[in-house]
Parts: sequence; structure tokens; C-alpha cells
Amino acid sequence: MTSFTPSQSKNMTHMWEFRNRVNTKNPITQVPCNTIADFINTNKNLTKFRFIMRRAGLESLLAQNEEKLTVFIPTDDFMETDEEFYKNMDIGTAKEIMTSCILPRQIDGYLIASTPYSYYTTKNRDNRMFITSINGVTTLNDISKVVQFDRVCANGVIHFTTSLLFPTDNTYLN
Repeated sequence: MTSFTPSQSKNMTHMWEFRNRVNTKNPITQVPCNTIADFINTNKNLTKFRFIMRRAGLESLLAQNEEKLTVFIPTDDFMETDEEFYKNMDIGTAKEIMTSCILPRQIDGYLIASTPYSYYTTKNRDNRMFITSINGVTTLNDISKVVQFDRVCANGVIHFTTSLLFPTDNTYLN
């Protein structure tokens, strides 16, 4: 690559692209197709989870094709109906919820459902997820059930649940 000005050759500013950075103020303008973020943005039954994702500033994480994630998402049918809950949610709470719902690797429904009980580390490194699968019922942290497995996206997989996963005293690592 040829530089045309001394400042470019010294700083190499013309050689860098800054993409996929976490932006906590504005959602990213173009989400790659068939990513987890694209699915959340285009699904009409995920409006409340979309709000939390954007409030947390984690849309860019779920839009990266390089990531391989597992995300547990409740549809709007299972979410809190009180609008004040979402209006008053601060960025920290939104990040806690989002990072508690995301596993930093792709785990399909067969593996989850075939293991009687297991712990997984979430994107919140201080938190873990406890999953039990007994008699065909998969439960997360003893509060939420998986109702549908394996919505596969380019950068991971989505499993649909009956409620949001909040960090609790039982899920924090000691």
C-alpha cells in the first residue's frame, strides 16, 4: 500500500478500519444478514428484548459473524408487560440481563437437552447459568423453561425461553 502524505505513512491511519465496536449510545446502522442481531431486529415478537439489547449497547456483539454464541431469549408473550419496567431500565441493568442470557460459545439444543444438569459460564464472567433437563423439560437457573430450541443464525444459536434471565445470588460464582 502506498502512502501519499507523511502523516499517513507515520500514523498508518489509512490502513485501519474501525468496525464492530460496541456503541452504547446508538445502535449500529447496518446489521449483517442472518446474525442473531438481525433476527432480533426483524422479528415482530421480540420488541421488548430488542429494546434491552439496544439499551445495553450489545447489538454490535450479536451482529459479529466471528462470534459463535448461544442466546436464551423470551418472546414478547413471556416478557414483563409493565412499560415502566422498560422505560426505567438503566444501562447497567440491561447489560446484566443481556450478559446473563448469552453463552460465549454455540451450544445446540440436543446437547443441552441430553445433559441432566450442567453449569455454563455466561458473557458476564461473574455469573454462570445452571441448566437442568429432566423428563424432557429444560430449566434455566430454576426460573425459566426452554420452549423452543435451535434457531440457528450465522453467528450462533437462539433458544426461546419463558422469562428473562436475571443474575441472582445462586448464579454468581463464589
